[in-house]
Amino acid sequence: MMPSITRKNSNHIVKTPPVLLASPVMTRDKFSAASGLREAQIRGQLERGNLPMFHVGRLALVNVALLTWRELHLFPSPIMTKDAFAKASGLREQQVEAQLDRGNLPHRYIGRLVLVDVAELVRQCQAQQNGTSCY
Repeated sequence: MMPSITRKNSNHIVKTPPVLLASPVMTRDKFSAASGLREAQIRGQLERGNLPMFHVGRLALVNVALLTWRELHLFPSPIMTKDAFAKASGLREQQVEAQLDRGNLPHRYIGRLVLVDVAELVRQCQAQQNGTSCY
């Protein structure tokens, strides 16, 4: 269980639970299901620069980490298997494997396992500026 975050707001104290971030990036499809926006609306907002985009190789994904408020404390799972990351981000497992092989996704070795380094990906997404990729 994660502790709640206590912040002072004007004259009273506000306790907010931390937000569990499943994935710092999402496909348009996955973001559409999570936000309720139609895919055409998401595409338009990405083209206008109103939604942040993060490039993983040739894949253009919605940068969910940049959409969150800076005061919000995010607790991502620090590492994920390829299939868990694929499910959380909306990518196919083969796409995740290909991007890991090309070095476009941060990864960590645990023995012979290659895992997606989600904590590093969150840092890269939050450091991103003006639509340029950090990886």
